Amino acid sequence: MNLLDLIDGIPPLDPKDEHRARVLYEGPTTPYTPFVRGSETSEAAAEAMPSERANTIRRTIERAIIEAEALGCTDDELQVGLNLEGSTQRPRRIELVQQHRIIDSGRTRPTRSGRKAVVWVAAKYAETSAE
Repeated sequence: MNLLDLIDGIPPLDPKDEHRARVLYEGPTTPYTPFVRGSETSEAAAEAMPSERANTIRRTIERAIIEAEALGCTDDELQVGLNLEGSTQRPRRIELVQQHRIIDSGRTRPTRSGRKAVVWVAAKYAETSAE
C-alpha cells in the first residue's frame, strides 16, 4: 500500500463540513490562526482564515500523517492527497512540528518535481521510521 492509497481514504476538506472533521478526529486546536511575526502578508492571511478552519486543516494533516504510520508523508504528498495549497498546508504542518506532534523522520522522498523532501511522521513512529 502506498501513501496516496492511505490518503485516499481521508475525505477531502469541505469548509461546510468542519463539524464532521472535528468529530472524526479531535486534535490540537488554537483559539487563533498563528502567523509569522513581522510579515504583513502572513498576518493578513491569518486574519482571513477563521481559527476553526485552521484547526480543522491541522487535525486533517495530523490524521493523514498518523494513518501513514512509519511510512510518513512529505509536504508534497499531503498537498496532493488532501487537495491543499502549499501555503495552506505547510503552516499547519509547521505548527504540528512546533507542538512536537510530528517530527522529521530523517528520511527523504522525491517530490513531483524530483526534488528531495523531508518525510514527516507522527512522534510515536519516530524510532520505527528510521528502519
